[in-house]
Amino acid sequence: MKRLITLISIVLFTAVITFGQDKTIRGQVIMDGIRLPGVNVFVESTNIGTATNTEGFYELTVPENTENIVFRFIGAKTQTVAIANKTQIDVELQEESIDLAEIKVNGFANATSLARRRVENLQFIPEAIFAYTSAEIENAKIEGIPDFISCIPNASFVSRQNVGTNSLTVRGITQLKNAEAPVAIIIDGINVPNPSILDIEMFDIEQIELVKGPQGALYGRNAIGGALNITTKRPTNQFSNFLKIGYANGNTFNTMLGSSGSIIKEKILYRISASYKNSDGLIENDFLKKNVDFYTNTSVRGQLLFNITDNFSADVIGNYTQTNGGATYYIPGYSDLLNALGGTNGITEPMDAGNTTLKPIGDELGKSERQVADISLRLNVALPFARLTSTTAFSKIGYDYSGDLDFVPLRELLQEQTLKSDAINQEIRLTSNINKTINWVVGGFYQTDTRAVKTLGSLSSAGILAEVFGLPQTNLENEILYPLIDADEKNNNTTIAFFGQITYKLPTKTEIALGLRYDNDIREQTNLKTSVTRQNTFNQIQPKVNISQQVNEHIFAFASYSRGYRSGGYNAPTVIRYPELYEAEFSDNYEIGFKTNWLNNRIIFNVNAFVTNVQNTQLFFVELDGGGQIIVNLGATQNIGTEIDAKFRITENFDIYAAAGFITPKILKDGITVPDNFGNSFKGNYAPQINLNNTNLALLYTIPINKTNSILLRAAHEHRGKLYWHPDNSDVQPATEFVNLNVSFTHKAKLEWKIGTFVDNLLNTDYTGEYAAVEYTGAAFGDLRWPGKPRTMGVNISVKF
Repeated sequence: MKRLITLISIVLFTAVITFGQDKTIRGQVIMDGIRLPGVNVFVESTNIGTATNTEGFYELTVPENTENIVFRFIGAKTQTVAIANKTQIDVELQEESIDLAEIKVNGFANATSLARRRVENLQFIPEAIFAYTSAEIENAKIEGIPDFISCIPNASFVSRQNVGTNSLTVRGITQLKNAEAPVAIIIDGINVPNPSILDIEMFDIEQIELVKGPQGALYGRNAIGGALNITTKRPTNQFSNFLKIGYANGNTFNTMLGSSGSIIKEKILYRISASYKNSDGLIENDFLKKNVDFYTNTSVRGQLLFNITDNFSADVIGNYTQTNGGATYYIPGYSDLLNALGGTNGITEPMDAGNTTLKPIGDELGKSERQVADISLRLNVALPFARLTSTTAFSKIGYDYSGDLDFVPLRELLQEQTLKSDAINQEIRLTSNINKTINWVVGGFYQTDTRAVKTLGSLSSAGILAEVFGLPQTNLENEILYPLIDADEKNNNTTIAFFGQITYKLPTKTEIALGLRYDNDIREQTNLKTSVTRQNTFNQIQPKVNISQQVNEHIFAFASYSRGYRSGGYNAPTVIRYPELYEAEFSDNYEIGFKTNWLNNRIIFNVNAFVTNVQNTQLFFVELDGGGQIIVNLGATQNIGTEIDAKFRITENFDIYAAAGFITPKILKDGITVPDNFGNSFKGNYAPQINLNNTNLALLYTIPINKTNSILLRAAHEHRGKLYWHPDNSDVQPATEFVNLNVSFTHKAKLEWKIGTFVDNLLNTDYTGEYAAVEYTGAAFGDLRWPGKPRTMGVNISVKF
């Protein structure tokens, strides 16, 4: 291993012998006066390319010696345009006249990806990638990360507890509350330090992609399970606007709007967009007779692009989000205490993890609030041999929530928590100019994150008096709260990293990619109650080796080894039953895959298989009789899986999207002992909170009415396989089925507008988002369940002009 690391290091840092000069071409594509989305724009006789966005604009970086770029679109004549000295190329395509007797079904457009931090053809990148363009995002009605993740094999996402608390799982690597994500989260090239933004409303998005497997060499921190790469729409020279309004059940109203254009043509461009959503909720508390999942979100994003010279540009991007919503509406199960009180929810036996008939019954209406603000500056400098990119970002996140802690209609226990996080990122990246033989990237990364968390669990005097003397629990004028859990901590986390990757293409169409990253994480925690400070340092070298072969024009194969890493840290200072320190988690991932395309791209079929060995597997628990939220280490786990991703163009107007994932996550070595597991070993059990399989099927049918009008019909089915909630495998979530439908009518002329209707979770499937057994939580009132989202339906109207 040391020899391999030394070899990679030498190759990476001597790679700057490659010279050349990149050039960025921008423009728009129209036909019959209408801006065209999805036009393939690529360098002639290469795989270097991109596609126009939903407004018909494109941006493409090409090598210095590029002579021509090609514009290709279904139903239009292909155009080849000479670049010469131009940086702005606008094209008007001409409709292709076809004899009806000779009609040939065209295949899918060549999708592009930024998985390796440069624009490449998705089908010729040696990584398992699931990507949606802006058109696919709109067709699938993807309005948030959960919608996108639900389409991906071996991935899942649920929201829990309060706004900003989520659980994302990718290939058996799970989310940790108030801690680290299983993937690097990259928005417009910026590494986002706090995963609470994963449930923010998605709007004005150009592309979203999940790159699976450890991606530390290029994406850095927390990329143990992959990288979630989100690209928002860029400012444009031409003036354009959009507006979308929608209404759904639960008295849910939402709107999105935006504008883009030039302040100084080609020199200073802007884009501003906003989103607002308000809902009364759909899940009723059976005791309070109020909906508990109410939600309000306001988000604003602004961008300025400065093209200072042909070789120097700067981006400034700012985001602000304010969210309010319900919290802590867990549903309690059985306990000895509840049984003595005659049972709650009509049950006097332990709650089955698959029981979804019960409703929230707590006497305290949970509430949460979150604010997210960030600003970033990205500088791009074209050097004679490479592109230098500097990204500087500051983010500020704060949330607080309060609510019931016993989750029953007794004024007994209450909880509240406040979190504040300030982070600063700085990355310097040097990327070689596009070359047919050698391409490389090297860089450094620095991040500091100050995170303060205050947790309070209290016993109410009103509840005690009510039980002892039979007084009304609603008389709270003289209520006194007695703290049972009182944790106040400050965490200072600092990360310094260096990384690099080089790819070498042989004449035999074989490519070898070598990557390396070194992370050094300093974790410091201060107990603000006692002023005691503790500190630990975690570091890890993360190599990556990738070999790929373009077998022929239809088949691309790859094999890889990579190491993933997620830092360790400290649990709350008030921990009772678990270790105060949890160790860093790291994985060794071995993977092979094939990407294929057939019948002129009418069939795209990709398959891959992987084995991931994880050491010190990090696992999340809630300890209600101690410090609250806990992270522990299982000794070792192994995830063995396969994934299939396919698209079929049956006719010119009928597409089928299919995906399937199968995974066997096994515990190889014990690492923790739960106080109530009576010494039983977890070895050989399934690792918890991982769906053992999932499948997706979507049918997309377009009915063309005439040149400007069409109807889109989409039906999608998602199957989520069973999972085990805890390492003892005693509580099981059964398999669940979901069906979504949407229909839309589109009118495309100089003014484009669309009206549509949708139904999500058509079958109104009841499911569990989180299940916590009393053996792990110490909860006074037994097992706890978080209810999933019921059926939603509504209408949307949008216009672009």
